[in-house]
Amino acid sequence: MYFPSLENMIPLIGIDEPLVKQLDFWLASRREAIKNYLDPLSFSQYANIDYELSLDLFQVCTYEEINVLRERFDVVIQSSNTNVGSFYNLDDIPTSHFNYDLNLEEEISSRDIVIYYELIMEPTSPPSIRSFPQEQKSTGKSYGVDITTYTESKERLNYRMGDILKQRRNG
Repeated sequence: MYFPSLENMIPLIGIDEPLVKQLDFWLASRREAIKNYLDPLSFSQYANIDYELSLDLFQVCTYEEINVLRERFDVVIQSSNTNVGSFYNLDDIPTSHFNYDLNLEEEISSRDIVIYYELIMEPTSPPSIRSFPQEQKSTGKSYGVDITTYTESKERLNYRMGDILKQRRNG
């Protein structure tokens, strides 16, 4: 494994080992230029899995037991194309931003927030060229995750993790 802590996903949330290995290879084979712009849609296309499952996997990779990815919230006000900045905690995002060019206070809405994932761990070794499978053609563009989908996934995972922890305590 390029990221040994990913093996913790198998007992933690019951993910199939082949899928974890696919994620492991996919993360290790990302170019340096896109390691800070990882999105679940790209992985779901690569692994031919459901987008929601891919998003769940990415979120689990941010858990302390795994700690391979971290979430980054990029805020760009759509109406004026104003880049407010990047935040690592959802609670740190302001509700408004003063646009000095327009001399106007602009409200920040959920449509102005896009979530990307950053690879924060280096692989134990780089993948060899021979191990690269043929990937589907990609636009090369990373789309990120909208805040609504992100929130739904967080709630789904929190509920699921609660059930798993109850089973472990009772079992």
